[in-house]
Amino acid sequence: MATALQRSLLTLVSIDLVSCQPFSVGTNSIKTVKGQWSHYSTVQIQGRIVERVQLLETWTYAIQDSTGKICVLADQTTPRLGEQVWLRGKVRYQAVLVGSQNLGEAYIVEGTRLKITTYP
Repeated sequence: MATALQRSLLTLVSIDLVSCQPFSVGTNSIKTVKGQWSHYSTVQIQGRIVERVQLLETWTYAIQDSTGKICVLADQTTPRLGEQVWLRGKVRYQAVLVGSQNLGEAYIVEGTRLKITTYP
């Protein structure tokens, strides 16, 4: 027979799984998106905002998860540094040729912000 503590923990885990499900199911890791960018057109990613810059009428910010960091282009003000964001966007690649070497990077064009979480 389950103890009260075990039932409480099971309830908390169940609530957490239900509340997070729309944002975790189908989420791609940043490492996978950057390493296999040509396999994706639209992705859902999540991570913490670690950099942000306004360039004319466009915002650029970097999000980081446990696998890496990727830049995101947005047409609206970015979340604050340290906030956790879940978003859906289009994968793009910018080639940067230095001699015969390609130093290009994959990035995301923000489509929809699904959720933003602020941490104290």
